[in-house]
Amino acid sequence: MKKRIRLLLLASVLLMGCGKKTEGPMNGTEESSKEKTEEISLDLPETENGNQKEEKQEETGNDSIDSVEVVNWKDLEIQVDKVLSMQNSNRLNWGYLTADEEGMIYFVDFKEGVVFRSGQTGAGKEVFYEGIGTNLLVSGGYLYFKDEEKKLIRIRLDNREAEYVWNEACGEFLILQDMIYINTSNGLVEANLDGSESKKLREAETGVTAIMGTGDRLLIYNTIKGEDAAYYLEGNLFGFIEGKEYFIDDKVLYPLVAGKWISVYDLRTNTRHVWDAETGADTDLEEFAQQASSDGNQIYFVKDCVEEFQILTWNGTETKELFSIAKEEKELETPTNCYLYLTEEYLYWIKRIGYEQKCSWGYYKLTDGQMGMLQEEN
Repeated sequence: MKKRIRLLLLASVLLMGCGKKTEGPMNGTEESSKEKTEEISLDLPETENGNQKEEKQEETGNDSIDSVEVVNWKDLEIQVDKVLSMQNSNRLNWGYLTADEEGMIYFVDFKEGVVFRSGQTGAGKEVFYEGIGTNLLVSGGYLYFKDEEKKLIRIRLDNREAEYVWNEACGEFLILQDMIYINTSNGLVEANLDGSESKKLREAETGVTAIMGTGDRLLIYNTIKGEDAAYYLEGNLFGFIEGKEYFIDDKVLYPLVAGKWISVYDLRTNTRHVWDAETGADTDLEEFAQQASSDGNQIYFVKDCVEEFQILTWNGTETKELFSIAKEEKELETPTNCYLYLTEEYLYWIKRIGYEQKCSWGYYKLTDGQMGMLQEEN
């Protein structure tokens, strides 16, 4: 009889960009069985104090894996509601956009260096915060985000009073059942929503990246070790369940937990997979997609083509194209990323040219396919 384990998924990657494809196997991982015409490069996660080094590091083993009990992902009981599924999705895509319960959206303008608030299609746009924020999340009447120093702030939506939740550089965070989970430089902590009464949950030689939830105070994550890129690219996936750590899988990155699915980027095939925790099925979406978004019923992801981004959706059985976003001439010469964000009624996208401050925002209405621009490229 299989052991069923209820997990909250705390998850994978701080830095997640659309990859560029050129010829050959990927970053020293084994070559995919699929024929590839281009090499695939992966973005590396941030540490609390900066980006991972991209140069090849010395091989490093994970001495802790041998001592950790193994659990198969098929034995995990996953059921995430729509709201949390969308929050998980937005976090996986850097959290450049979020929405409140009134239908207002909050999104980043990199060139202006501000966070805007507006209606769902951009009406009534106003500056909400003077500064760039990432990992935007609305909860309990506050907008939570990381500022340009990677400190965790929250601002009241009604009067814009601001306060620090974590007054030092940190990684991702998650709000779950009136508690906040923060990936700090000292380990993973649980605290009250204002950051008080923090308690360290995990203290180990290796750190964790990204945070997602299933509705319980249980955790899943990839692991990192300082600036050791080779260690991160081993793709070790762990779970933290009721005070005990478990090893789930390796060679997988960028987990997304939505509905009954755990979707991962599989380093063995260089494609995004969907694990169905209910049936045990492992579906290969057959596309290089480091990021994805989901409300638990559909999975949305980007296919990076030469002259356009194709926005695809998978409904559990088949994949189809929703729409495409043309690349401008300058974007054909400079790596350009496209990230997706979900709200109750809309799928939003941002197209960002390399690491420049230029970006454009658009929307797609899920019910009738209406499309428009929140903001043209600036």
